[in-house]
Amino acid sequence: MSSNYFSLLVLVLMNIVVYRAIFKKLLVNVNSIRNFLKEGKLVKGTVVGYTTELDLDQHKMYAPVVEFFVEDKNMKCEIKSDDFSFTKVRLNSSVDVCYKFEAPSEAIINPHKNLTLKIITMALVVLLMAALNVGIIFKIFSH
Repeated sequence: MSSNYFSLLVLVLMNIVVYRAIFKKLLVNVNSIRNFLKEGKLVKGTVVGYTTELDLDQHKMYAPVVEFFVEDKNMKCEIKSDDFSFTKVRLNSSVDVCYKFEAPSEAIINPHKNLTLKIITMALVVLLMAALNVGIIFKIFSH
């Protein structure tokens, strides 16, 4: 019987940790991107270069540097993505950029793609946690 209480305690703690460490951050990111899309302006930008970073295994990763034109201020802006991957985006390729009118340097590259990936990740976390919760609760109450 005490192992059932222990299992429930572990389940509750696991849910709290997953919510605070993973899900809450994803939810904040999703809301931030949605606000950007709602309040900002979506334009096309051009990949003009890359920044590099090493992953934990010392493999080189790349993030695009994108240049876009801000019509309201009649100026060009350049932003560095924080979305690193092992493949380079083709130079001079066109990407979507969403920027805020008051601060064009605060922009998001490929906001729709980022939003979709974060929502899919949230859904997978929810499904995984639901399966774990149902499995553990079923195990506890099936005895």
